[in-house]
Amino acid sequence: MSIASEIYNNAVAAPGEKTDMALLEDQAHELANRSQWGAAAKALLRVARVEPHNTERWLKIAQWQRQDHDVKAAAKTLRTALRLNTSSKVADNPTAKTGAKKASSGNSPKILQDLSPIANQAASIALWLALAETEMEAQVWAECIAACEELLKLAPQHHLGQEILATALLYNAQIDEAVEVMQGLLRLSPRDPLHRLKLATLLHLQGQLGNSLREFQRVVSAHPDAPFTQEAYETIETLDKMQIQQILARATEDYTFRLHLQRAFELTLEANDFYLSDSGRESLRHLLWDGSVDDLTVPLPVIH
Repeated sequence: MSIASEIYNNAVAAPGEKTDMALLEDQAHELANRSQWGAAAKALLRVARVEPHNTERWLKIAQWQRQDHDVKAAAKTLRTALRLNTSSKVADNPTAKTGAKKASSGNSPKILQDLSPIANQAASIALWLALAETEMEAQVWAECIAACEELLKLAPQHHLGQEILATALLYNAQIDEAVEVMQGLLRLSPRDPLHRLKLATLLHLQGQLGNSLREFQRVVSAHPDAPFTQEAYETIETLDKMQIQQILARATEDYTFRLHLQRAFELTLEANDFYLSDSGRESLRHLLWDGSVDDLTVPLPVIH
């Protein structure tokens, strides 16, 4: 049985059906214009059975299925399209077909030999991206990660693919991997505040409180009037408090650490992976030396 014939258990149209395909496709789009997404997808699916190698059509079907809140059907549609795309290196491209035939004889220029793989790869990228978005919408994180990984094999620097992958890894509790992806995104777009905010949040979840605070500070410094700045300041305050609690607890138990703080405050913090804001450092100094140093259960101040 061919791959096409697997589509909804009947991918081969009846002999007389091809003559009505243009009309049926128009009807599908008319249904979509009326927001009848499910009916539109079913109508266009009939067209896809006759012309199974049109990637844009498969993408449109999946889009309408998602708008009909049927993400399971959309994922199935996209996987079918990917199988079809893999089975045929040439899709509705007469020039590419000619190039493929010449390539088989070994007499064609390299540029013609490359046409089919390029077209096929572009289609695969679009399909894998749509599948990743669909699985993210369905919150099927393992499948979303797998789709992103296939996409990034074809396009290693695909920006949106990496964003989706980082999100899926986060929700799949793969924090270390998500941090690595976000760091790669920041190398591509170092001025993107949303990427830096996400990295800061991931570092927080990873337990790297000082590094997280540093990233939040970079965001508020570069975007002081952005809508997210106030929330970032509040998070900086929280990260200061969490680290101060850790430092005070350690200073209570470790005399050497406390002595090092007295002798080389900044260097000791840095050497032990602590990083505080200016307000946080002043609050810590007050609690260590200006306040009651023997009573480290003093409530922490609100840091502004």
